[in-house]
Amino acid sequence: MSQEIINRIHVYTVSHHEIQMEELGVYGIVHDGPDQLRQALERLKLTLQLEEIFYLTTCNRVLFCTIREQALSADEKAQLFPRGAQQHVISHSGENAVRHLFEVASSIHSLVVGEREILKQLRDAYDMQSSWDTVGDSIRLLIQSTVRTAKRIYAKTRIGEKPVSVVSLAVKKFMERSLPMDSHFLLVGAGESMDLVLKHLAKKGYRNFTVFNRSLDRAVQLIQSIQGSAHLLKDLSDHEGPVDCIIACTGAHEPTVRLDQMPKRAHGRLSDIVWIDLGIPADVSQDIIDAVGDQYLGLTTLKELANENLNFRRKEVTRAEHILLASLAEFKELLQLRSIEVAFKDIPIAIKEVKQKAIQEVFAKEMEELDVDARSVINKMMDYMEKKCIGIPMKVAKEIVAQN
Repeated sequence: MSQEIINRIHVYTVSHHEIQMEELGVYGIVHDGPDQLRQALERLKLTLQLEEIFYLTTCNRVLFCTIREQALSADEKAQLFPRGAQQHVISHSGENAVRHLFEVASSIHSLVVGEREILKQLRDAYDMQSSWDTVGDSIRLLIQSTVRTAKRIYAKTRIGEKPVSVVSLAVKKFMERSLPMDSHFLLVGAGESMDLVLKHLAKKGYRNFTVFNRSLDRAVQLIQSIQGSAHLLKDLSDHEGPVDCIIACTGAHEPTVRLDQMPKRAHGRLSDIVWIDLGIPADVSQDIIDAVGDQYLGLTTLKELANENLNFRRKEVTRAEHILLASLAEFKELLQLRSIEVAFKDIPIAIKEVKQKAIQEVFAKEMEELDVDARSVINKMMDYMEKKCIGIPMKVAKEIVAQN
């Protein structure tokens, strides 16, 4: 039974292993907030006749996990990735799909092996989608097992030792430019990645920051702990202060940093400015990238540093493989127990009905002849027997699963 359930699990993904990271943005679902994402997933579930669907997107990957008896056909996969080249989509089914999700959450497939941000992103994505009709019991169990596996790997291996992230790699690369401490930064975006950027740079001693964001409240919140100012993104071109470095990271599907938006003081000296682009897709427009050359630092540039990080952790990845195999076996056992629970779900109702019939019909006359205390004792005995009888089948089933 567990094998039948596990064979219904399918994963479809595109990651930095298959294409340049700047291209990943075209593969994700275009949405403007949770409501639009939920509606898009509901449409996919209905159109593709899926039992469940879970969606994860990060700077490294776009991933769909679906529950359905058959894997998606090529035409059906094109509905998951309507703007992407289908030859880059990787498919996993059954145990391979579960294992892949375990590896993703454990950062084994991340650009930076050992970074823990991916586990948080997966949990956040599931927490948001868990109340939607798009996910159900199978994905719930899968995500729970995935989180447990990732935590176990981080705890029992050194894969997360000396942790780094894409942001820390970007800052490390930036520090090679040796910009003076009084340099002025323009930050476009105010999400979690930008918060990490600020913390890294502030720790290095930089203090002059100006944040531009679509939401002024979020920009103010980001800047309040350090010296700087917050403004609406639409006012970027009106910025009159000096500019030495522009850092961009938004969730937009089109470049947010364009030539027509640049402050006047930036025009004519584009190649003197350091550009750090952490957006997926790229937040800096291609004409700026072409104009500034080596001054542009995008996600693809970070792959060299990420490969160095992988070499350090390669032995730990091998150790993690043993944990993955054990976790996969545990997940199959969990599915088997769950299938038994579902099959046994009517047993408590049936036992309760037998008890009530015995008291109210079969032995009704005998019960009426008893005094209050005697009836109370019998009712307590019947309640005890009901409780114990309900637990016996599940206990026996667990023992059988454990023996097999």
